[in-house]
Amino acid sequence: MLLCVLMFFGQEYMLFHPWELEKDHVYEFSGAKFEEHFVKASDSTELNAVLFKVDSGGSKGVVIFHHGNTGNIQACGHHYKEFVDRGYDCVIWDYRSYGKTAGTKSDANFYSDALAIYDWVNVSYKEDEITMFGQSLGTGFATYVAANRKPKQLILEAPYYSIQDLGTHEYPIFPAFIVRYPLRTDIHMPKVACPITMFHGTNDRTIYWQSSEKLALLNENANFIKIEGATHNNIQSQSEFQTKLGSLLP
Repeated sequence: MLLCVLMFFGQEYMLFHPWELEKDHVYEFSGAKFEEHFVKASDSTELNAVLFKVDSGGSKGVVIFHHGNTGNIQACGHHYKEFVDRGYDCVIWDYRSYGKTAGTKSDANFYSDALAIYDWVNVSYKEDEITMFGQSLGTGFATYVAANRKPKQLILEAPYYSIQDLGTHEYPIFPAFIVRYPLRTDIHMPKVACPITMFHGTNDRTIYWQSSEKLALLNENANFIKIEGATHNNIQSQSEFQTKLGSLLP
């Protein structure tokens, strides 16, 4: 019982590793063309986002990047190059308690905030120009949006079936009901109508790779690419990942 209590209250520190930033922090991304924005959430919380733009103007579309559980826009911003170098604008935003975004964390807030970011982007880009990209923690938010909007495609890097499933897989002695942030990607995956591509490394020790395998079974539009030997943190450096990403963002 004591272990369950400790797990209930301690799981937030296990799951989320936000790095806060002062409101007056000036972003530094050497050589990048970017704009900082604050987007109003449904409860008027200001969600901090950075829009990276293709130097030449005339982008092929936009990628909304949902980062992992550690850091903030400043720390994760380098991912913009994956997309801008391929001719796509890129939006990276911070969840509640991350970076310059304040507010209380909850499944409902994460999901509604992700929709607010999408709808803000949709003002400037048509839906068939929007690619949803989720990394680790962000895969659940990206999937939820894709299930409730109509983006061009959904790309997931090391997704989880649900945080509830991940928790009971890693700690089978604990009951599922103590998970405070269930984040049920499995519920939303069947509702996604656009093409889905999932990447997962077989040496991932953070989110077990069979999570992607199980998710792929929930949607006939899903394509699961298992990358042998890749870990949670080096999957983007794998040639197989880069080759496939290039075909998804030609």
